[in-house]
Amino acid sequence: MKMVGVILAGGKSSRMKQDKALLPVGGVSLLHSQFKKLVALLGEGHVIVSGDRPEYPHVKDIEPNMGPMEGLRSVIHHLLKNKRNQALLVVPVDMPFLTEDILRKLLHSKCDHPITKFKSQQLPFVIYDLSAVIKFMEEIKTTEETCHRNSFKNLFNKLEVNEIGPEPESFFANLNTPEDWNAAIH
Repeated sequence: MKMVGVILAGGKSSRMKQDKALLPVGGVSLLHSQFKKLVALLGEGHVIVSGDRPEYPHVKDIEPNMGPMEGLRSVIHHLLKNKRNQALLVVPVDMPFLTEDILRKLLHSKCDHPITKFKSQQLPFVIYDLSAVIKFMEEIKTTEETCHRNSFKNLFNKLEVNEIGPEPESFFANLNTPEDWNAAIH
């Protein structure tokens, strides 16, 4: 089964006060850097950006401004609608220190659980069972009143998750604020 990479890049970047997907790392935007990384791992035509990013293969959120779970839900709906029931490597746009080697560890750790992730990390992760994940997402949308409960942590608590060995925290630095950005990049 060929895997699809999903870059979560549909957020408002309200804490960063500018579109963090467009911030430069090594002369290219965070989004372009993540896109190139996933294309190198998965191949051309196997990477989708969640959010309104017309310069890339993308899927707009069905319900805008509902957070990264909604972006992922929208991508899964799109794939299933197009009969592409494939495993997904889910990566945030704002983790510039993820390496191809770290992501390969996720790709090579398939198990019988619907999701595989690193211990103590919410992102990145691999979804092997789209139907189990979308079922949970649809259930929570009808039973929960706020998008805060519609989180990856909640998803991981509800489904069986394979957790693989911890990696150095530096790989998972998440750049959400100007202070995070300045400390990590400069």
